[in-house]
This record gives sequence, structure tokens and C-alpha cells, in this order.
Amino acid sequence: MGKGKEETKQEMPAFQKQYLTGSVLPFARQVSETPFQAYTGPMAPEMSGYTTQAADIYSGMAGQDQTQQLLDTTQALYNPYQQNVIDASLAQMGRQQQQALTGLEGQLAGSGAFGSRGEVARGEFAAGNLASQNQLIADMMRQGYSESQARAMGVMQQQQAQQGAAAAGLTGIGGMETALSAAEVDAMRNEFMREQQDPYQKLAALQGGASTIPTGLGTTTATKTPGLFDYMALAAETYAASSDIRLKDNVQSLEKVGGVQFYSWDWNDEGKKVAHKGQPTFGVIADELQETHPHLVTRGDDGYLRVNYVGLANELDG
Repeated sequence: MGKGKEETKQEMPAFQKQYLTGSVLPFARQVSETPFQAYTGPMAPEMSGYTTQAADIYSGMAGQDQTQQLLDTTQALYNPYQQNVIDASLAQMGRQQQQALTGLEGQLAGSGAFGSRGEVARGEFAAGNLASQNQLIADMMRQGYSESQARAMGVMQQQQAQQGAAAAGLTGIGGMETALSAAEVDAMRNEFMREQQDPYQKLAALQGGASTIPTGLGTTTATKTPGLFDYMALAAETYAASSDIRLKDNVQSLEKVGGVQFYSWDWNDEGKKVAHKGQPTFGVIADELQETHPHLVTRGDDGYLRVNYVGLANELDG
């Protein structure tokens, strides 16, 4: 009951509706129905062969028995020293001893020292030569071994430095090769993702095109559903609204609005004579309204009560 309702309906332009239904929605449906496609390319670069070679070198260096290597290298360097230095020195010493022995024999012969005296002199001479020879051999062996060991340590250090430099170089080359491979993997994966995102970007472009259409286009339709007050006011403006209880049969309560009870009814024979044929068969009972709103009820020349529905609608709406 009460005041009527007014609705406004906005319809988009025909070309916009066609754009949405013919372009945007089919493409969106196509995108939504596209099955998921997983990336099957490489996720990480493979290890470079250069890096593997470097690892083998480092592993070999770590697993070396340096003590044994030092002994072997020292011995290898000492053998030529023994042959070239000690043996040569002993040979020279032997020649010098032979010359000294010849001189000794001459002295013995000149002095007439024969027999036991000569043997004693020769024994002492041989013993002295042997001691000198043994001392020379010991000194030269000690010196030669120390020098060979020092050279061996230098050789080992140089070899390790060369191996370390080679491994470091291989590591650097392997790192560059791995970086290039990683960049290639990233490029492949990014291209795959760009391909997957392409339909969504196109859909966004279509939606963006639809959103740029200015508002206010199309048609606007306003509809109003009249309420009870509208009917009553229309009737009151056209003719006097009869509402005397004596003109009504089958009176049924509807609802209260602002403390005023509304009813529906049928006109009795007298009512059909007095009321206008277009007057609605719902409203108030004039006899009741006269008690609460006497200024809205009047009595006609025919003696029946009538209601000012325009005034009543204004008061109840207010």
C-alpha cells in the first residue's frame, strides 16, 4: 500500500551490446576453456664439463700422498746427483790417492824401509785414505739429499700451483658456460610464460575497449507502479470519494498506515448509486476517519460521508 514505486532502467547501446556478446564474451569463454599447459622445458642449467674437470683436478690434489711424493721426487732428483757428483768426486779422489801412494812408495824405497816398516806405512796410508773417502761420501750424500729434497719441494709446489691454476681456469670457463646456459633456460621459460599470458592480455585489451565507451549512451526507461495513495488521490481529483460505511458490504481489513486502518469492500446497491463507477473499492471508512481526522471528512448533500484522500495521502506520506 502507500506511495507508488518508480524504477529507472538503463539499456546499453546496441553496438556496445554487440561488441560484448560478439567479441568479448566468446573470447573470454575460449580463454576459460583452454586446458592448462605445463612448462616441460629445462628448469636449471646442466653442470659444465669444464667444471667437472676442475673438480677432478681438485679431488686429485686433495687425495695425493704428499709425503710419499716428496720421497719419490727427492730420490729421483738424488740419483743423478749421486752418479754425476759423488761418483765423479770419488774417482778424482782415487786418482789423487794413487798419486800419493806412488810418492809414498818412492819415499819408502829411498829410505830403505822394507818389510814390516813398509807395511805399517802402507796400512796407515790406506786407513787415512778410507777415512777421508768415507767422510767425503757422507758429507756429499747429506748435502746432495738436502739439495734434492729442497728441489723436490719446489717442484711439488710448482706442480700444485700449476694444477690449481688449471683448475681455477677450468672453473671460470665452466662458470661462464653455466651462466650462458642459465640465460638460455630463463629465455625459454620467459617465452613460454609470455605465450601463456598472451590470451589474457588480449582479453584485457578487449575489456579495456569496452570500458572506454562513455556512459550516458543508450536508452533510459522510467516506469512507475502506482500505490494506494496514487489511486485514491487520482479518484479524489476526478470525483468525490464516497466512503460512508452505509454504502459498503463485505468490508475486509487490510492494514494500517500511520495509525489509519484501510479496508477493501464491495459496493451495496446504494453505494453503486452514490459512488463513482471508477472509484476503487479500497480505502478508509469515513466514519472512523472522522474521529481521528475530522478535517478530512465532509458530508455531502445526499447525507453520506466523503473523504479528502489527497489530504490524507499528503499527511500519511509526510
